[in-house]
Amino acid sequence: MEKDEDTALRGYTKIEDAFVDRYLTKDGESVENAKKKLKKEQESMQ
Repeated sequence: MEKDEDTALRGYTKIEDAFVDRYLTKDGESVENAKKKLKKEQESMQ
């Protein structure tokens, strides 16, 4: 069961990274930096 969860999580992460790379990065920004920026923006809205 744990192997299935790991596989699902890796699949989700790949999809998430591709989405962030395509739609949320700006001016050569890395996917990691875009995710951090998005997380900060979400936290500040709460």
